Amino acid sequence: MDATVFKTSDAEYWWSSDSHATDPTRVWVTNAGGGIGPHPKSETVSAGGNKRYHARCVRSGIKVEKLISAFTDNGDGTATDLRTGLVWQQQPSDPLTWEEALAYAERLALAGHDDWRMPHIKELRSLNDDQVVNPSLNRSGFPGSAPMETWSSTTLFNQPERAWTVDFAFGIASYRRQDREIAGSLCARGLSQSDHGLCRQFRGCPGGAGLDRRRLHGGLRAGGHVGIAHRRWWDLPARGHCSRPRAAR
Repeated sequence: MDATVFKTSDAEYWWSSDSHATDPTRVWVTNAGGGIGPHPKSETVSAGGNKRYHARCVRSGIKVEKLISAFTDNGDGTATDLRTGLVWQQQPSDPLTWEEALAYAERLALAGHDDWRMPHIKELRSLNDDQVVNPSLNRSGFPGSAPMETWSSTTLFNQPERAWTVDFAFGIASYRRQDREIAGSLCARGLSQSDHGLCRQFRGCPGGAGLDRRRLHGGLRAGGHVGIAHRRWWDLPARGHCSRPRAAR
């Protein structure tokens, strides 16, 4: 959480409004470390448990229905998320370590494109459908998918040897050591709508094609968080536009 905008507190967890698809006694929460998972209602101090759960309310002029992903199957092994604008690989890779997953995205050529990248954790979690399980992937965009844990490009802030994952059996967001082989990688191309605002400040980046893909999937190791969601301003090209810099390995 951005401490320059939100005051810090002793809260450990924050409630969402969504119950688990198969267990109404559990509710989806996010924790102080950034993880997402379904927890028993009885865990909170007010219910006799020992964990501090807080609420953070939100309001918006956008209908909630507009925030739910809608996919178009492109018929070429990819699907487009009509909400974010991202194009997704429909079938995951074989089991990979995190570094192998980065390399896999670098060399992926699919549906006539070779600008694929590993998604950051917010993009990856956006594929989850909290109303279904096993798998919890959106069924219209990923028909026939099996439950799987998938890498994101985002490393853990204070443990850069670990990276965030989403387990699409239920949609739990957690983290693993980067040297562990898990189910695989789902690659994306383009910029999500939330990332276009940053690009506009640098005059361009249509579809994200002008950004260095190592930066997009977290090629910069130092400093913990990587990927679009956590990139730093100084990681962008210094000339004030999104031209492709020289590749750095």
